[in-house]
Formats: sequence, structure tokens, C-alpha cells
Amino acid sequence: FGEVVHGVERRSGGEFYFPIAAAALFVVTKGDPILFGIPILTLALADAVAAVVGVSYGRIRYQTGEHPKTLEGSVAFFTVAFLATHIPLLLFTPTGRLESILIGLTFGMLVMLLEAVSLRGTDNLLIPFGGYALLDAFLHKSALELAATFAVTTVFLVVVLAFRKQRTL
Repeated sequence: FGEVVHGVERRSGGEFYFPIAAAALFVVTKGDPILFGIPILTLALADAVAAVVGVSYGRIRYQTGEHPKTLEGSVAFFTVAFLATHIPLLLFTPTGRLESILIGLTFGMLVMLLEAVSLRGTDNLLIPFGGYALLDAFLHKSALELAATFAVTTVFLVVVLAFRKQRTL
């Protein structure tokens, strides 16, 4: 009992940021089930899965600031973030299949990077609001614009990974 909040051996304000972010995001999105739901779903599921995978299976570590993260945890985060975006967009919006995939892939990568650079629980603020801003921008783009955004994001991620040994993320 109490291991969820106090089981982490570092200082974190995440347990306070989460309810604040959820309430504020609900107000900002005016309760829109997609613009509110996807960022909160991503935070709730992807962050938890990343932590479990990172602790249980993480072998490849990288430094982001105060504490190292694992590549395995980040890949798990990306996978869940992609699915938490792609499936609701595909099932509950008029977004096309290709657009839904491109939005999910790009959203997953960028929010994964937000999570990776967050310190002391600020991911509980950055993921909901960053995710909302990304979705709000992506939902109005054409497939060609989304493909270009995905390509640029992929190149950026490859550069970040290539130089991870020289610098912290």
C-alpha cells in the first residue's frame, strides 16, 4: 500500500500536477472527448506502461537530467501513446485512416520526447497540455502536411538518438 506515490525514490510533484492538469484541460477543451480524452488517456496509460517496462526490462539507459530513463520504457510509452491516439481518432472522428496513423505516430514520438525531458513529475502537466496542443494543430492538417510533419519529427528523433551519448536529452 502506498507504493504508487511513495515507491519512487525521487522528489516528484506528479501526484499534485495530475488532478490540476486534468481539471484545467477539461476547461480548456470544453469537455471535448477527443481533445481531452487522448492526452489524459496517454498520460494515464503510456506513462504507467513506460514505468513498468523501464523498471522491469530496461537495459539501455539514457540521461535526461536528474535520473536516467530507459530506451525500452520510451518505446513502450511511444507504442501506447500511438494506440491511445490512433484508435480513438479512427473510431470516433471523421479523420481518415492515413491521417489517423500519421497523427498517432507523430503524436507518439513528440509526447514521448516530452515525457523523456520532464523533471520531478512535470510530465503530468506537459503531456496533457502538450498533447492537446499537438492534437489541436494536427487535426486540421492534410495528409501531405501530416506526412511532412512526421518526416521532420522522425529526422529530429534520429538526430536526438544519434547524439544521446554526447549530451543529455
